[in-house]
Amino acid sequence: MIKLYKADTEGKLRYAEAWTVESAKSIILHTGSVGRDGKKQSFSWDATTEDEQTALERVLASARKDGYAEIPLDEHLWAVIQFRMKSAMGTKRELQKRHRIEKNLDTVLGWKGVGHVDGGDTGEFKMNIFTLVVNEEQGVPAIKGYLRKYHEDLHNATIAVRAYAGDGYRVVHPADYEGAFEV
Repeated sequence: MIKLYKADTEGKLRYAEAWTVESAKSIILHTGSVGRDGKKQSFSWDATTEDEQTALERVLASARKDGYAEIPLDEHLWAVIQFRMKSAMGTKRELQKRHRIEKNLDTVLGWKGVGHVDGGDTGEFKMNIFTLVVNEEQGVPAIKGYLRKYHEDLHNATIAVRAYAGDGYRVVHPADYEGAFEV
């Protein structure tokens, strides 16, 4: 998969991403405004005559010509969603919840061009779900929107962000959070 971004004339971030679907012998091009579901197009691809990287670049050539480019990983933000648990390592149900959120939130962030889930951990009476997002302005609302829409306990979630190579997290939800935040 290749993801490209560009600020439009109004300063809004747009995305163009492409990936291959070998079983369908196609390439999917997904475009839109960051934070909103985009639209997709399918292009034919013959893996026997064109390697994957060349095919992806062929489909993205127009976007690159229009000024779209990758956002370096070190310019992304970490956004972590944290839930308190009933026991130090969590219950079976809590672990299932973490895995469900990781899977479904990854899909939501991807279709909105915002980012992806990078995994999670459980321990010390808390569970963390780590995401990498292109910016806080669209990343945090997408995360909150997912938790709210799918009844994943937004009112008990803590969401914090930090620069990719940063040291400390800053809590952005809930607004009245007090105390130190640790993952």
